[in-house]
Amino acid sequence: MGTVFAVSCAPVGLADLVEEVEDLDRLQRTEQQTMPAVSESPRSPKPAGNDPGVPSPKAQEKGKSRGSRRKAARAPVQFESKALQAMKDQNRVMLKEDVIVTQGDFRLEADEATIYFDPVTREADKVIAIGRVKVFKSDPELKQRVKAECNEAVFHNQDRKMILRGNAKLWRGEDLVRGKQITYELDTGWIKADRVEGVVQPGGRK
Repeated sequence: MGTVFAVSCAPVGLADLVEEVEDLDRLQRTEQQTMPAVSESPRSPKPAGNDPGVPSPKAQEKGKSRGSRRKAARAPVQFESKALQAMKDQNRVMLKEDVIVTQGDFRLEADEATIYFDPVTREADKVIAIGRVKVFKSDPELKQRVKAECNEAVFHNQDRKMILRGNAKLWRGEDLVRGKQITYELDTGWIKADRVEGVVQPGGRK
């Protein structure tokens, strides 16, 4: 799955940098299109029930549906900012001024951010944001809107979690959690915090 770039910046002096960012995405599409097909030698059909190592057709179909759900769950990472610097040899893009990073219903705003890409898959692997960081997302467990603020945040795309540091605050509905460091798992809604304090509204769920 590729990473989609939505870059907004001043054109003067940045055309070559934008071209490098587009090269990352173009290279990924080329690698996917030129990937050779793997052929298998013909085999005589065997009943699935006779071989314990071969899953039944129903199990195979179930595995395919799970794989499809996993692929669908990971939306592409998109970003925009007023200025950027792409460092192709280091597989990263640095964004400055009015930075916005989105993935599905997840949204991150910050003064500056650096996006690191996996050198093999070309997917966004990690985002480090600093300066007036704000995070918005819908909680998958309680179906409530989550909002967070901090001085620095690290978004791990593979592990699907956010680490908030520096005057970290996280609101889930009307409930508030404060901590020196807060870890929020995007897919499960779990919250972990160091030196935590919180305010839970009467009748609210923890």
